[in-house]
Amino acid sequence: MNRFADPQLEEIHDFRYTTGLGASLCAHAHRVVRLLAAARAWSTLGIFTDPQPLKAGRFAVPVPQHRRWFVTFEWSADFGAVEMQLERI
Repeated sequence: MNRFADPQLEEIHDFRYTTGLGASLCAHAHRVVRLLAAARAWSTLGIFTDPQPLKAGRFAVPVPQHRRWFVTFEWSADFGAVEMQLERI
């Protein structure tokens, strides 16, 4: 089980930016992914966002100011958000 399924999102988490994506999208995604990585309980997520359920046990959190971009993830009771990806839905 990996924290990140998307190498670009891992780079955004670590460095705030990545190549190939706009600076604004990266900055807003950075905030979302840092909060998801820090959350250890499902109730913690409700403080800053309302995850939308997707199929197959995945959830999506919108990236602020970017309507079609979402950070998608699976939830593990032991680790929190895992298999995170930055997706355009």
